[in-house]
Amino acid sequence: MDAVSSDQPRYRKRPLGITIIVVMWTLTGLVRIFLRVQTLVVDFSLLPYLSSLFDPAAPEWSAFSMREREWISYGLPAETVFSFLMVALGFLTVLVAYGLFTARPWSYKSAFVVPALAAIVDGAAAALYAAAPAEQGFVAEIAQASTSLFLSLALYYLIWIIVISIYLRKPDVKQYIIGSSPAPQTKAGPKRQSS
Repeated sequence: MDAVSSDQPRYRKRPLGITIIVVMWTLTGLVRIFLRVQTLVVDFSLLPYLSSLFDPAAPEWSAFSMREREWISYGLPAETVFSFLMVALGFLTVLVAYGLFTARPWSYKSAFVVPALAAIVDGAAAALYAAAPAEQGFVAEIAQASTSLFLSLALYYLIWIIVISIYLRKPDVKQYIIGSSPAPQTKAGPKRQSS
């Protein structure tokens, strides 16, 4: 008789790299959620004013040039959409970190997908801000800072894709996350058909 029953769950030791990934991803996800929710609050406060964007008598837009107003007309709604996507990615990042920490099999493939999606969204956001007019002014300053930020974030996630691709494919790490279900063994030999 076996010393360990196959009914009892086996203890699997969490690799240190998983713990490091979980801490980094959880912090990244929470910061992403916090910052993008703040952006959403500002965007929602400005969206009602878009209807008066091209009104020359509108005092709220008088400090902006016509080129800046044109960019704001599509940039503000696009930024709102990107912010929603980034909040969702923040939650997904935290969820996948939890899955890796608790060795959920679904987290293995998710750990490859979420950084790729984040890199794409951040790259697209950087392109949006890079399209802003380069005139001196508030829009140009925000756009330059945001372009640099989102390009840095896209690079950050591309680096995570490389790290994850290498680290999670290590046999012991992959086995920790996905686990292995041993093939069922029967004590009796194959069944014989009676004639």
